[in-house]
Parts: sequence; C-alpha cells; structure tokens
Amino acid sequence: MAQQDPEYLGYYPGAELVFAIVCPLGTPYKRVVEALGNHLRQFGYKTVKIQVSDYFDDLLVQLGSDLKADGDDPQAIARHKIAAGNNIRQLTHKNDIMARVAAGAIADRRNEENKALGRKSRRSFPLTNTAYIISTVRRPEEATTLRRIYRKRVLPSWRQRFAGRPGALPVRDGNPRRRRRATHGDRRQGEGELRPGDPRCVPDGRRLSVSDPAGSDYADQSSRFLNLLFGCPTLTPTPQEQAMFMAYAASLRSGDLSRQVGAAIIDSHGDLISVGCNEAPKYGAGLYDPPTAHTPSHRDIELGDDSNELEKEAMADRIVQDLGGGVERMES
Repeated sequence: MAQQDPEYLGYYPGAELVFAIVCPLGTPYKRVVEALGNHLRQFGYKTVKIQVSDYFDDLLVQLGSDLKADGDDPQAIARHKIAAGNNIRQLTHKNDIMARVAAGAIADRRNEENKALGRKSRRSFPLTNTAYIISTVRRPEEATTLRRIYRKRVLPSWRQRFAGRPGALPVRDGNPRRRRRATHGDRRQGEGELRPGDPRCVPDGRRLSVSDPAGSDYADQSSRFLNLLFGCPTLTPTPQEQAMFMAYAASLRSGDLSRQVGAAIIDSHGDLISVGCNEAPKYGAGLYDPPTAHTPSHRDIELGDDSNELEKEAMADRIVQDLGGGVERMES
C-alpha cells in the first residue's frame, strides 16, 4: 500500500511512539505485534521490538543470581521467566525494573541512530517515524514508570478473553439479545501483576483492548486504532465506543470525592437504554444536581467530606469500642 499523505497523520506527523503490550501469560500476543508493525509501516514508520525477557539472563548474572531454567520445554521456559522476573525485582528492590530496562534499550537505540546520523550530543534525541513495541508489561509500577518517562506517547494494552488462552476455562455463550453495560472510571485496587485492560496501564483512555488475539479480527482492530491515532477524519465510533463515550460523559456528573464512575446500558443494536453515575441519592428519588441560588445540594463535593469514608470510620470506631468493652469485662 502506498504511504499515507502527511496531512493524514494528525497533529504530530513523524512523532516517536512507544507501545507496551499488557497480557496474561500464554496469550498469543506476537500476532498483535506483527499486525501492529505491518500497519505502522503503512504510515511510514519503522518498528523496534523490545522483548524484556531477553534481558533476564544478563541481569541475573549481573545481580549475582544463579537461577537457571529446569528444562527447555515451553512449560519450563515459562516457569523460568516468571521466576527470573520476580528474582530480578527482589534483588533490585524495584518493581518497575523491567520498564527501566526497556527505557534503557530505547535510549541505546536512539544513541546508535543519532551517531549514525552524525549528531554529537549527550542528549538522547527521539527518532522520527520510529515506534517501539515493548513486550510485555506485567506490573502497574512498570506502566507508571513508562508513562512518567514518555508522557503523552501512547501506551496501549492488549486484552484477550479467557476463551482464547490455551487451557483456560471456557466462556459461556450469552444471550445475543441481552443488554450490555459499559462502565468508565472504575479502578480495581490490588497488588501484583496488572490485569488485562487494567486502567492503571493507560492514562486518559489511550488504550486499545484487543478482545481476542487468537481470533481473526485483531488485525482489523489494530488497523482501526492506528487510523484513529493518526487522525483519520472518516472513522465513526462503533456502538461499544459510543457507549463508552456516554459512560464517560455520565461520570462527569458525579461529585463523589473518592471516584467518579459512569455507566451506560445499550441494547444489542447499540441503542441507548439508560445512563447513570455514582452520586448521592436525593430524598424523593433522583440525584442531587449542582447547587443553585434557590436549590441547595448535599453532595460530597459541597459537604467537603466523603460520606462513605465517614461511615467506615464510624463503623471502625464502634468495633474498637465493642472490642475494648469486651476486654474490660474479661479482665474484671
């Protein structure tokens, strides 16, 4: 395919891009990486693939670890990679160490290219029309570090349904006429590895979730994502994207001080059924609106306190008092 017209590339033609792959172990993500590279070439980009596991053995040697794989079969190799990653994080006391390694590899590549171009500077100049694909990001600290380093450059995640993973539990087929719900802003708290599609991976929604890399539509999804990224003016939202937009718009209504979550319910044709958000319910039904000169409001944002947090603190105080009274009775 002929190279796209430069005006088609949006506001930042030739900008250096950084992609990171987020997926569970056993996901055939390399198909997505290949499709991503193929589509990037259509926009005149060259891709540089950075496989973080390729650096495991050298890092283990530098850190003085004698960890070795217990075989050469796929299961043994997978176990070794898991153990190696955990060992490196423990020895360095840095959960984002592999993101730092990937950033170092990008800096090395920049220096090599800049020297070849005759640039003499200690500064690592970004390379135009170059996209780096990091495989794979496993922990939220790694995603946070990459965001901090590369800021507005793109950090998508690639999500796969469990049905597409070898040996995983099958997914029950649902009723095609059932209603579907889209939610925006709900962040699950937890430690350890990132879950596929975890919002901690990506700032401001700059994420592509590929529903099934083992299927046949991942290439189309990758192509659509890049067309949108480079500013294609003729693509319109899918029903799912439109629902997420409406869910996001609904979340803006929330004045909750802990988090603002919006939801949109659509039918199988993509028609909107209802929207909602987490907000203080109003006596007599409905939700409180922003205050006016004639209508007061009792939302958290006006009261200045999170009602949920206040209630949890009160419950904790009562539990402590009850336990304390029980101890006093036992001592008497």
